[in-house]
Amino acid sequence: MLNDDRKVRVFVSSTSEDLAEYRAAARLVILDVGWDPSMQEHMGASPDHTVDACRSLLEKSDVVLLLVAFRRGWVPTAEQGGNGLDSITALELAHARERNIPILIMLATDTWPGKLWEKGDEAVARQEYFRAKLNQPAMFFEWEGSVPGLPVFRAKVREVLLSQKERLLEQKTRDAQAASVDEYLKSAYDGLIGGTSIPFLGHGVYGTGPLSSDALARALVGGGYNPGDLCLATAAEYRERILKSRDQFLQQLYRVLETQEAQVMPTAAHHLIAAASGPSLIVDATFDRILVNGLRAQGQPFAIVSHIVRSAGGEHNGKIVVLRPGAAPEICLADKVSLADNERIIYKPLGSPFLHDYLDPDLEIDTVVATETDHITFLGRLENQHTQIPARVQRLLKRRALLFLGYGLDVWQYRLVMQVFQSIGRRGPDSATLAVRVAGSPIEEVTWKRLGADVIAMEPNEFARRVLPEYGAMGAS
Repeated sequence: MLNDDRKVRVFVSSTSEDLAEYRAAARLVILDVGWDPSMQEHMGASPDHTVDACRSLLEKSDVVLLLVAFRRGWVPTAEQGGNGLDSITALELAHARERNIPILIMLATDTWPGKLWEKGDEAVARQEYFRAKLNQPAMFFEWEGSVPGLPVFRAKVREVLLSQKERLLEQKTRDAQAASVDEYLKSAYDGLIGGTSIPFLGHGVYGTGPLSSDALARALVGGGYNPGDLCLATAAEYRERILKSRDQFLQQLYRVLETQEAQVMPTAAHHLIAAASGPSLIVDATFDRILVNGLRAQGQPFAIVSHIVRSAGGEHNGKIVVLRPGAAPEICLADKVSLADNERIIYKPLGSPFLHDYLDPDLEIDTVVATETDHITFLGRLENQHTQIPARVQRLLKRRALLFLGYGLDVWQYRLVMQVFQSIGRRGPDSATLAVRVAGSPIEEVTWKRLGADVIAMEPNEFARRVLPEYGAMGAS
């Protein structure tokens, strides 16, 4: 790509005797679109300006505009830098292709007057062969006779050049995005290693396979729905209402998660989080145990923090439950939660039916925020100091960068994130937000912008795989 401080230089390649007016017209159009024409006419009459001089001029150009009619033109000898067979135009084309310089081709149609065609069978055959072997898309133009200014031809040249300008701008955008991705990769690496980034894990790390929002929704609702037809919260609401029992719903959700977990290996995103020793907080907005099991297998100490949605007699509604491997569960109000500064926290705002296995069944504690009703209840409690996000979690969310991995913004997930941001208040100047997500809709793209997030349109596991080599980590799925 070009530097911003200079114009695109367009090398005009063609025969001159039959296309002199067309070359002049092309030059005006090149100037008109804001680019610089580079033409053999600019070389003057020095005898040194042979094939090598043409090549030198071409090498300083960014684009070649090749005009081809029905004359072969000058065929340089070996002494002149040619081979005695190919025309200067053919040599210029070959050199441009060797240098990977973009070539824009415009071909004259057979409306060309016979007096301007090549004479002699061999010359005609060679020119026909040259035209046939160009082997790339071309714009066709017709003979305009004595029409002043060649308006039709000029319009076609403009179209060709503007199309190329669009391609250059698109490439420049892609290059800028690639540079941004590389910068984001470094930022993600530094943030996770240094503990200044908080990973925020969503169901999108599973794509559309088992444990994804789509797969869980289909399992709860049944067949007849395509991926993306309904959000998980709506599917969960439907299933609970059909069952008319919260306990039966939780049991079914447990079985669905257990079945799908058996089909899933830890993803690259999970390996990325596990490989980094830095994060003191991980937000896991999934219901499964993939991340927790991976940390446990590596012997990493952690504490799981979740909210209690319901409990027997409402005694513990809205409180926080803290689970540590090998320790008794702790249940307290949000403003009484004690978490060590050096403790790795797995904050599960949506809870999980698997957490209930570690709790006294007589307490009938329910941490699961799955249905639309669950979300309404949970989001409302975040506004109360006794049932809000624990202070230490709030402090980290407020001060540190967020790295969203596979978190999609359907209506309920969006409300959750917005409520979290509202609960923790104004974030610090260094607390950037990065979302690794291929947005499912234009509305989601706008929503991420509203949240102040920089979005990398990349699958989270591809992003993780590109960061993982920095750690020398194990291969990931």
